[in-house]
Amino acid sequence: MTAKDGELLNFESYDFDPTFGFGLLLTAFFLSFGSRFFHDLLDRLYYAKKAKQALTDPEIYKQGSAAEVARFVRDYEIDEFYEDYREKLLEDPNVYGFSIEEVHHKGGMEKGVVLYTSLDKINRDIFNYKLNNKIYKIPHEVRYQDGPIDTTSVSLSDEIKNKSTKLTGSIGFAVEDNTDKYLITCYHVVKHPEHRWEFFGTALQEEIMIDKNTIGKLVDGKRDHFAEGALIRVDASQNIDPLYPNPSHKQAFKSINTDTSSLKDRRVKMYSRQLGKELIGTIKTDRFSGAVKYGRTPFKMYELIKIEFDEQPQRKGDSGNALLDDQNNILGLIIGKKGKYSYAVNIRYVMDLFQNKNLKLM
Repeated sequence: MTAKDGELLNFESYDFDPTFGFGLLLTAFFLSFGSRFFHDLLDRLYYAKKAKQALTDPEIYKQGSAAEVARFVRDYEIDEFYEDYREKLLEDPNVYGFSIEEVHHKGGMEKGVVLYTSLDKINRDIFNYKLNNKIYKIPHEVRYQDGPIDTTSVSLSDEIKNKSTKLTGSIGFAVEDNTDKYLITCYHVVKHPEHRWEFFGTALQEEIMIDKNTIGKLVDGKRDHFAEGALIRVDASQNIDPLYPNPSHKQAFKSINTDTSSLKDRRVKMYSRQLGKELIGTIKTDRFSGAVKYGRTPFKMYELIKIEFDEQPQRKGDSGNALLDDQNNILGLIIGKKGKYSYAVNIRYVMDLFQNKNLKLM
């Protein structure tokens, strides 16, 4: 440090902290055991850090043994990996999905991540992370998929549709606020071509029809990376029950699920308009992120519900149907299918789209 003319050098004072010296002695003590011991110690500290992060999750206190706590911390690492990489991986046009599911690992099945792609070969190093010269591998599988989730609809006599379009689908369920009653379905089955996905203009309200009869007007519609939904206002005198593909199905609705716990392995059901019967299946994961085909343009969506129905997936034209659990709680809205699997948006995210309205189940 150089003093200018007429100035004195100003030395900053430093107060010695005894804990600093103790830290140096402790580090020297550990280093005396050799590099291998020191690396193992760092590994344990890294694990402890993950455990500390996991401790912020109330679920950890439900674990009944040390082994269960260890598994919980490992699962926490997989969740973090999924959160960090889902958006990056879906930037690749040949990657159509990334999810948390059960995978084959070390001779058994356990929680891991699944990459869905049309590529024959990928660099699996993305599933590795290096810590102190050791390579750790996230349990994973790579599965072939030839394209995005399909939302294509077909025309049936009882479809719900926009008067100005050929798009069709199904009614989800009815809600009401203090003054009006509405039907909720997927936006893509009633969207007018001039409507923007990001913003709904009230001047573009369109008549919504079932079997050539106008049932109401589309008053709101939205889509984000977690859900899509449409709100159809119906006349106060309109009897809604006959509008459902299966009128008795409406009577089963118990509540709109707001529970944030995992839906994995939950037994579910939905009524298929085209098949004319109830489909029963199992949720494979509620953490599927992937490309959904809206017209010609795939769109990234996160935290979709992936369902495998026992007999067959839903048919085209079932978009908008309510997905129920075995207690008749509404878990989601069906949006499309791919191969043997059906996909739904989580109803929590659908209701978030209309959170400015005080909606309740009718």
